[in-house]
Order: sequence, then C-alpha cells, then structure tokens
Amino acid sequence: MATNRTTAEEVTFSRSPAKLSVISWNLDGLDSNNLAERTAEVVALLEKRDYTVVMLQELILPTFQYIAAKLKSKYKPVVGTHKPESTYFTVTFLRTNRVIYVDHEIVNFPGSMMDRNLLITRCRIDRVNVAICNTHLESTAAFAPQRVIQLKMCFDRCRSIPPEWNVIFGGDLNARDTEVQGKVPANMHDLWMRNGSSSSKFTWDLKYNTNKQMPGKVQPRCRFDRLFFRESVPATLTPEFFGLTGLSKVAGTNSFPSDHWGVVAFFQET
Repeated sequence: MATNRTTAEEVTFSRSPAKLSVISWNLDGLDSNNLAERTAEVVALLEKRDYTVVMLQELILPTFQYIAAKLKSKYKPVVGTHKPESTYFTVTFLRTNRVIYVDHEIVNFPGSMMDRNLLITRCRIDRVNVAICNTHLESTAAFAPQRVIQLKMCFDRCRSIPPEWNVIFGGDLNARDTEVQGKVPANMHDLWMRNGSSSSKFTWDLKYNTNKQMPGKVQPRCRFDRLFFRESVPATLTPEFFGLTGLSKVAGTNSFPSDHWGVVAFFQET
C-alpha cells in the first residue's frame, strides 16, 4: 500500500511542477532512534520536491540546525519559539525564489503543559497574500480539554485575519474527529475532505508505520495531521490536491522518516 501511495504522489508532482505546494510534517524529533538518518531523508525529499511552503513540527535544535543549513540556499526559516535551545518547536520554511516574507507572530497557548503555540507567518506568494498558521496542539487523550481550547484559539485567529488574505492552517493537531466536529469556521475547508481520498485519510497510522507500536494486535489509525484553507475575497487560490508523503522506509534502517506521514496540498492561482 505504501508503495502505491508514493507512486501516486510522484505522478502528481511530475504533472504539477509550477503549482503552489505546501507540506506539513511532524518529524518526531523527540525519538532518537535513527534520528540523523531520518532527518537526512526528510531533507532529501524536501530538496527533491521544492515545496513552496514547508510547515514542520516537533523539531529539536540539532534537527532544526541541520535542516536549516541544508536548505539555506532556497528557504527562509521562521522559528516558532523564542527558546529553541531548550525545547522542541515548530518551524515554517518559505521558498525564497517565490515567497516574500512579510512578518510573523507566535501566539502562546495559556495553560499549555507542553509549551505549544501557534506560529502565524504572513507572506506574499507570487502576487497572492497568504497567512501560514502552523501549530502542534497538546498531545494524548488525557489533554483533550486543553487541546480543544487550543484548537478554538487557532480557528478564532484564522477568523481574525483580514478577508483579502488566504489562510492555510494546520499541523499536528492531535485531534480526534469528535474534537473538531462543529468547530470549523463555515468559510474554512478541511483539505482532506475537499481534495483527499480514503488512502490519504490516516496520518498517524500504526497499522503501516512501525516507528511506534502500541500494545495489542490492533494498532491505532488516526487523522492527527490536518490542513485547512480559507480563501481570500476575492478568491486568488484554489486547492487542487491533498495527499501523503514519507511512506517509504529510510534506506539502511527499519524506520520511516517519522511516525507521522507528511501531508501535502497543491493550490492553483486563480
């Protein structure tokens, strides 16, 4: 199944080289198992695909420094923390030959036990205004109440962005379906629901991804990683594709690049 998914993604990329492309990926930097090899594989994929915007979660300082150094000729990093030396954090990378950075802000989540926040990066991509909202919400079932509050804060901030801006919001939301239902603003699209397929539903899929395994025979399959889109007024972008990446094991190891699949979206300028 993983091979078929990867092939479909490669075909889509080969047909759409000029589209605006976005990837969001939790790189599981807290897992030291094959971390150097896994991070190098992520960099190789990013260099091959040349994404317009790269939204990463769960980076630690060494993995961030390695990725930033490898991508410095093509990408500007926007770091989602003021203290990268002591924690894990999000980073949004902007491809400099297409994206003009405007500004960014870090919105802290009050009461977070895991130092989580929302990184909002405003930029111009070609002639289009885009606000990139990158987050990693509170983890595990025990912290569902905090996660629901954090998700509401994120949607509220998306609502507050002026209508002439496109909004791309997502990351590792750690959200169960019941935590999201009824909370998505009416003018925001869940890109998996709009442009995805059954094969791209689960992003933390321990049935196929063996980096993590839970006790028992039945392994969880969850849609933790999501991307949402709010189009500008007037409309300047149209979402056209949603898929997964990172579905092959890293050569010479028994590990995938992360315990999460990366999620990818393509947009066409209108």
